[in-house]
Amino acid sequence: MSIYTLGERFTREVTFDREMARSLATALGDTNPLHHDDAFAEASRFGGPIVSGAVYGALLMSLMAQSLAGRADGVGLDFSVKFVKAVPEGAVARLEWEVVAITPKPGIGGEIVEMDGRLVLLGGREEVVATTARGRSLVMPRGAMVAARE
Repeated sequence: MSIYTLGERFTREVTFDREMARSLATALGDTNPLHHDDAFAEASRFGGPIVSGAVYGALLMSLMAQSLAGRADGVGLDFSVKFVKAVPEGAVARLEWEVVAITPKPGIGGEIVEMDGRLVLLGGREEVVATTARGRSLVMPRGAMVAARE
């Protein structure tokens, strides 16, 4: 029996306030002035500071990992992220994943779970997709990864 179900969704809302966006970009090593220098960012095509893609890429990956918390053992296998639209500093967004495929792996006692993800900007007249993603994880019943090592 699968730990996930096809079509299952996981969401989280986040506000990319100035302090959070800049401190996480710094922690991730992204020193691009579009994320840190107001004058530079305001003179750019974006008209102001934008959030580092590394920040919301990491938040998307952590939401996928969080979906496992308490229900299974798992490890990410691969992730791809496509930046469709810049995310302005101060934006409110919904991060979301949907389970799109489950492939049983009986030889290892688990399954490969594929999810499609998005970052959707909120607050305008309509929601705008700023980022799309795809992720795959190896998922096993709770305790199976530890038992497999013994």
